[in-house]
Amino acid sequence: MTGMNTPASPKLQGPLRTSYWQHLCHVASENPVTGLAFGLFALIVGMALFGPYLVPFDPLDTGVGPALQAPSGAHWFGTDHLGRDVFSRVVVATRLDMINLPFYARMARAEVSIRRNAGFVQAARLSGNSELRVLFGHIFPNTLPPMMVQISLNMGWAILNAAGLSFIGLGVQPPAPEWGIMVAEGANFIISGEWWLVIFPGMALMLAVFTFNLIGDGLRDLVDPQRRT
Repeated sequence: MTGMNTPASPKLQGPLRTSYWQHLCHVASENPVTGLAFGLFALIVGMALFGPYLVPFDPLDTGVGPALQAPSGAHWFGTDHLGRDVFSRVVVATRLDMINLPFYARMARAEVSIRRNAGFVQAARLSGNSELRVLFGHIFPNTLPPMMVQISLNMGWAILNAAGLSFIGLGVQPPAPEWGIMVAEGANFIISGEWWLVIFPGMALMLAVFTFNLIGDGLRDLVDPQRRT
């Protein structure tokens, strides 16, 4: 009795998934407001990381220009009552107002602790993957979406809260550059016509809160598995 050779069944290939970068571009193109929010987010992070090295003046130096000078070519956002460059202070304040990293570090640790013994992680280890590959190939991609959503939801509140405390004198103290302090100091001069002392730090604060509130919707679309097919 001769055996019959059964043909090998073809391997079924699922739909190819686009890369995160391609999917990000797709989400941004579908919703221009989301694309704008991601662009502003990149700008804010860049200012926080590299702003102190790019500003034209030291934000704490007094007398870099005439006191209460209106915006000009030398001082884009004008100067304050001590002759400090307002543009340099607004840019450097970005780093201080994004004062909330310990909270997100604890959140990242909690997310990793939850998933380190999950079934898909154990399967990856049994398949012969190294611990480093399991971390960056399986655990980290699964902890990133909830972390990013939480960051987008909490960062706007954290910035607004820090600025509010500084405005009433309970947060960061002068002469440190901080948006809330700058708005509080500028409010004393707005009646006399020095509007730039309030407008520019206030706009920076509003733009940051606006960006982080909008980016939450974009991240929801970005991490939605139904939209990655």
